[in-house]
Amino acid sequence: MEPGHDSDRTLRHHKGLIRIRLGIVAEPEQARSVAEAAIRAATATKDNPADLINVALEELVRARLELPGYSTLDEMTAEIRAEVNAVVFASIAARMSGPDADGGGSSDRAQAEGSCRASEVAG
Repeated sequence: MEPGHDSDRTLRHHKGLIRIRLGIVAEPEQARSVAEAAIRAATATKDNPADLINVALEELVRARLELPGYSTLDEMTAEIRAEVNAVVFASIAARMSGPDADGGGSSDRAQAEGSCRASEVAG
């Protein structure tokens, strides 16, 4: 026997009671904002998507917000990681092509750009 609800009204009522009992609020926009801020802050020290999602979950629980779906957090993490990695790769490429980069710098830069493209395709 599977648990179920006889009507949508009963389901909404039960969700409301559960939220009250747990002391959480259903604010999807606020939850996304809190999760995004937590993930962005954590990218300074973490790169693993699971670690970043865990940081977001911890902040959402601390803020007493209803958790968004896993796919929402996963997509958000992928987007933020791509943005942060692009900035890191660009700063590395800029340093390699800077004024003191004579000698083997151009081959190093080409190798780094190839690595960047490979990681963008894989990630």
